[in-house]
Amino acid sequence: MPKPIVILVIQHDDLKDYSVSQFYPDYFSWFNTELERVAHRKVQITVHPVGTYPSLSGFNYKHADEVKTIREWRRLVEELHIKTVHNRGLEPSLTKILLLTRDNLNSKVAGIANVKGYAAIASITKYRTPAHEIGHMLGATHDDGAIEYDGWWHNSIMFGDGFQDFRGNTYRFTEKNRANIRSYVDSFD
Repeated sequence: MPKPIVILVIQHDDLKDYSVSQFYPDYFSWFNTELERVAHRKVQITVHPVGTYPSLSGFNYKHADEVKTIREWRRLVEELHIKTVHNRGLEPSLTKILLLTRDNLNSKVAGIANVKGYAAIASITKYRTPAHEIGHMLGATHDDGAIEYDGWWHNSIMFGDGFQDFRGNTYRFTEKNRANIRSYVDSFD
């Protein structure tokens, strides 16, 4: 049986007025289905409400230097990652931690991830930002993203440019990024 992909989503303090039921359908339900289809394995996305991890949910993510921010976040969640993997007998490379925020990191960046790593930050300013950052952690790339046309233009999960707000969302990975993700996750079975 293939090992599961486990994604822990930590709700930032600035989302304290949101319940999981308010944003799970728009940001994670469709993505869970897409990722299970792509990876051919169980995907467990668990959103932890504000207060579950008080030392993490107040992380100061708003910085001009997003690279420094993700480095600090990765260091901060390292212990949680190790404990989660150890306590639940999970595959470390298939266990990911995402900080979900109300706002972008700065005026240019809505989210950031360690590519093929275990740490990411994503805002709820766009429905596909959390999926996009999780995609990076699973080996998906911008280069293999695309704009698709079916009567209107739509961005795949990993595509982004200055005009993305004028197009729809395909709510799926391109075939190339599907192959990237499968290659990454299959290497741990």
